[in-house]
Amino acid sequence: MLTDSFLDKQAGQIPVDILCSVLSEICIPLAGDRIKELREGLTNDDIFDTTMVEVELCIGLIFKPLRHHMKVVISNDSSVFLALWVPILNATKEILDDESTESNLSKSPLSKKMTHGTHELTVEHLRNVIMVLSSFGILKGESGISATTWSLIEEMGFSKDFLDEWKNAAANPPKK
Repeated sequence: MLTDSFLDKQAGQIPVDILCSVLSEICIPLAGDRIKELREGLTNDDIFDTTMVEVELCIGLIFKPLRHHMKVVISNDSSVFLALWVPILNATKEILDDESTESNLSKSPLSKKMTHGTHELTVEHLRNVIMVLSSFGILKGESGISATTWSLIEEMGFSKDFLDEWKNAAANPPKK
């Protein structure tokens, strides 16, 4: 419901700086923390599917409002966009960081399955946003947004293949 409230037509009437502030200060940290709680508390195979649905909703809360309001947010002041984008990247980094989300006791096959599913879904959403930003030319060159984006993504430590593909796409955005 929370994600949907940012995607309906009424959300487009919220001033961009307030929208970004609410998302970055409340929604994104809430979703990231909830994903960590779900990963730490998964002990029963019977609730795996239900837990993964909730993880998917949380990941959606992190990424979908940005994608939905992308044109308005990036056409605004770049500092407003960065105030939203950096928390998204930081939450993504925490979600993808196995060390911080898995205790030694929770390295069960079920936990590994959830971690794998969470990683795949998170990387897919991140990739989608990167490709949209690339298509707008936002990540081309050495702008503050571009430098910040690549620096934070490099810290995430997932496959270098993704990073190279994404940087290549950003360097060669499609012609309009």
